[in-house]
Amino acid sequence: MNSETNFDTNKKSKIKYLILIALFITISVMSLIAISRFVNDQSFKLSFGILSKGIIIKLIALAPVYFLMDTLRFYFILKAIDVKISLGYIAKLTFINMFISNITPFATGGGLAQIHFLTKKDIHIADATAATSIRTVIPLIFFSITAPLILIFNKSIVGMTTSIHTALYTIILVSINLMTILGFYLLIRNPKKIKRLLLYFTIRLRTKKIIKSTRSKRKIIKALHTIDRFSSNIKRYLSGQRKYLMLSLLSTLGFLTTSFYFTVVLIKGLNSSVSTITILLSQIVVTYFMYFAPTPGATGIAEGGFTLLFKSFVKSGEIVTVTFMWRFFTIYIGFIIGATLFYFEIFRTERNNNQ
Repeated sequence: MNSETNFDTNKKSKIKYLILIALFITISVMSLIAISRFVNDQSFKLSFGILSKGIIIKLIALAPVYFLMDTLRFYFILKAIDVKISLGYIAKLTFINMFISNITPFATGGGLAQIHFLTKKDIHIADATAATSIRTVIPLIFFSITAPLILIFNKSIVGMTTSIHTALYTIILVSINLMTILGFYLLIRNPKKIKRLLLYFTIRLRTKKIIKSTRSKRKIIKALHTIDRFSSNIKRYLSGQRKYLMLSLLSTLGFLTTSFYFTVVLIKGLNSSVSTITILLSQIVVTYFMYFAPTPGATGIAEGGFTLLFKSFVKSGEIVTVTFMWRFFTIYIGFIIGATLFYFEIFRTERNNNQ
């Protein structure tokens, strides 16, 4: 397999992934235990009996729509930049992304995994990188605009989150967002500046003999070509077929809406007096902070933020179960399917290499 993305098939790598899976499971369980202590429920348990059949049916009905929207948003982005690949293969990559993202810090590994598997289908690395980056940036722009506004103007949410210094954290995250958006803007409008920065740092590293000149020269030339192609792909996406551009945006909206509605179904099912708008606004804030959580798949941060914002909407003995069900449908199902597909791909590739 391509060593550049570090998805090797050797025994050492398999053990590494198993350790990361164990870490994810451990943090998830410890988070739920911590939540039960936080709400003074000393007997940690999941009470599925609080959920009616109607709630369960709605959650099950939402799940395939959620996964389909996640698949379609990536598929249409690829179509918009003229990358031809089957919808079935993109569905597989969607689940693999869910798995890898949840065992790597800042959820960074999912995009790399998708790039790796796309290059196996003879798709240029710049095309694959552009597609995964666009898929990440679209919701990031949405959250960068909406979440700070909610935190500033919604007094009830601000009141619930002052204990974690929300104002300072929000300023830091917005600054990171703006820098990221600026970087993409430069890639679109003036990639030469990015290339000059890359050359400057490379020369500095070569001067200090941190990197070897012969090896770095080839990699720099390749990187410069990749930047040019990446930039052209972003432009191609924005100026490409309007049909695929709109479909990618609509499917992204569908994905976000569906992911938020798991919480709406859970909270409204247990407390019909809570307004849907309040739940949606709170869920946007939770998801926004998850994007920047350093833990694998935002584990721990996600459960804690969810509990902090939604504990007042349900009984103290119900929040642990609600949090678990939210994570089960939005993360755990996709995680299990993705892990199965990922290891199947690894073992199949290893078998082909041995043959």
